Amino acid sequence: MRRFGFLLLLSFVLTPQAWAFSDDNYTAALKYFNKGYWTKAAKYFTRVTLSDPDNWRAFEGLGDCEFHLHHRAKAMAAYQSSLALNPNNKPLQDFVDAQTNMPPPPIAPEEPQAVPGSAEAVPTTPFPTLPRINSFDLRLDLGGGLSSPDDFNTLYALENAANMYGTMAHVDLGIDVDYTVNPHFQLGVGFTWMIKNPISITGQSGGVTETDQWHEQAVGGQVEGRFLMPAPSGNVIFAAELGYFTLSESAVYVSQTNGSSSASGVVDLGGSNLGGAVRIEYEAVLSPKTKMDFDLGYRLLRFSPITAVNPGGGSMILVNPDGTETWIDFSGPELSLSLILN
Repeated sequence: MRRFGFLLLLSFVLTPQAWAFSDDNYTAALKYFNKGYWTKAAKYFTRVTLSDPDNWRAFEGLGDCEFHLHHRAKAMAAYQSSLALNPNNKPLQDFVDAQTNMPPPPIAPEEPQAVPGSAEAVPTTPFPTLPRINSFDLRLDLGGGLSSPDDFNTLYALENAANMYGTMAHVDLGIDVDYTVNPHFQLGVGFTWMIKNPISITGQSGGVTETDQWHEQAVGGQVEGRFLMPAPSGNVIFAAELGYFTLSESAVYVSQTNGSSSASGVVDLGGSNLGGAVRIEYEAVLSPKTKMDFDLGYRLLRFSPITAVNPGGGSMILVNPDGTETWIDFSGPELSLSLILN
């Protein structure tokens, strides 16, 4: 008697929840069915049949989904279950009878993604050019820019720095990995290698002619934020980065002549600093897995102080005649081209 009373109480408490659960699943099934999302609709119709096994409409809906998915055997089994519960459903009975002599249905187009809003919906984006949430992009960069002048005028004195040959320009090589936080925003990390065009400076003092050739390179890592807006056949991107960079393989090659005698040497250069860049980009979508990025930006990166290291031993900070510390500058406008793989 106690067991019977307990079961009655349990039934009284759980049955309304079961009805609500069934109704929710049936509503979701109809929503996906009307949108043509057969796989999702079939899942919810199946849940209804499990929670409400007398629901002949759920079995019929499940059969329709399986039929659209070309699962003929599963569709017929679901239809038969529906007819067993409601044998007076003549349209369904006629349809089932006709399947014996009907050819297979034509192949349907690929099922679209589920409508956002349910716990099991597949994430979608209203703009096909934007990246998917939680996806990663690999970006390979090649660029170049016009660098701001180094502090040569002060270091050499104006009359000697005027005898300077070469263009203040640099080439950038980079690799980045971008993570899509949402379709409009990405966070990335990367590595950049900058190579500056060599600059030669010639001057004379006391009958000695000296030529200094400056070779400057910088490497570093950076973090980057990218804001994406859809555009025709691609995206417009506003990007900003901040990184830490170090002079690498940088040196001054010194040669001196005095009449018939000559001498040469190498002075290594060192220095590090924070640097950043801002860019506006157009990202062209070439295929679902490949994009091409064209960007215009401005880099801000200046190294100071500069340490000069003599291979024979000893080092010093390069100081101008007026006592200020000299600098090496990679700042300036840049153009870049990037290949993006995802």
